[in-house]
Amino acid sequence: MGLFSNKGPAIGIDLGTNNLLIYVRNEGIVVNEPTIIAMDSKTQKVLAVGEKAKAMQGRTHAGIHIVRPIRDGVITDFTATSALLQHYVKELSTKRFASRKPFIVVSMPTDITAVERRAVIEATIQAGAKEAIVVEDTVAAAIGAGLPVWEPTGSMIVDIGGGTTEVAIISLGGVVVSNSIKVGGDEMDQLITKHVKNKHQLLIGEATAEHIKNNIFNEEQNGKMIVGGRDVVKGLPEKIELTATEVEHVLKEAVDIIERGLLLSGGIALLPWLENRISEETKLPVILAENPLENVVNGTAKIIENDNLKAFL
Repeated sequence: MGLFSNKGPAIGIDLGTNNLLIYVRNEGIVVNEPTIIAMDSKTQKVLAVGEKAKAMQGRTHAGIHIVRPIRDGVITDFTATSALLQHYVKELSTKRFASRKPFIVVSMPTDITAVERRAVIEATIQAGAKEAIVVEDTVAAAIGAGLPVWEPTGSMIVDIGGGTTEVAIISLGGVVVSNSIKVGGDEMDQLITKHVKNKHQLLIGEATAEHIKNNIFNEEQNGKMIVGGRDVVKGLPEKIELTATEVEHVLKEAVDIIERGLLLSGGIALLPWLENRISEETKLPVILAENPLENVVNGTAKIIENDNLKAFL
């Protein structure tokens, strides 16, 4: 019997800095979109969410503002967060649940405060949930990755997301120790932007830096990428060639802050050089989770379906 087995429909949400993933009972992951929303500046009406909103970045007029409501793992815009949750929950409810309100499990960073926890629950209830609970990202990721969280041995997990890197040791069904630092994919984007400006005299935007981080290490790039931006001196459009070697060197500055880990989770864990780099620095065996980006939302799914996991709530 699952946690909400007798209480109607259930949803698991991984509300990350960069990505929002949603699990629906009996269906699996039905949403995997950027955590971003486009709103009318005057009316606060939602104009677009996810990929559609992201595509509007840098192309809007004063009447539209693009918001990333989660920064460094913290809700910085409660109105936008609530609107984002309402959009997805209402859309899912209309198509799948008719008039029934779903029970929702939301994952958040390990060091979330009581005030932030209440804010997330309130936003989820406002979005249309019948009941909402919050679970820590590292716990959800460990459960989603299938770690032996109930055994009398320590299981360490490192969850590297867009805004935070979280480390936790879990044993006998509880978190023994955990820590969270506000370093993640966004920090890497900033390092790339700074490097391109300082070395190549080229200004690039947030989206371009993210594209470089996510794609320059792909085999089809052959270790290099042509990047467009605005020349710092001339103020005109310009293109330069970046190499994977120089980008990896730049990103090591961010990785140096990540102290240790055994199992890597989170979307940033997919960077092909990261696993070896952390292993070299820590002298520990590092294992990449099978589905790093989906571990947390899969963890919320298992919490929904398994009564034995109530202890984590």
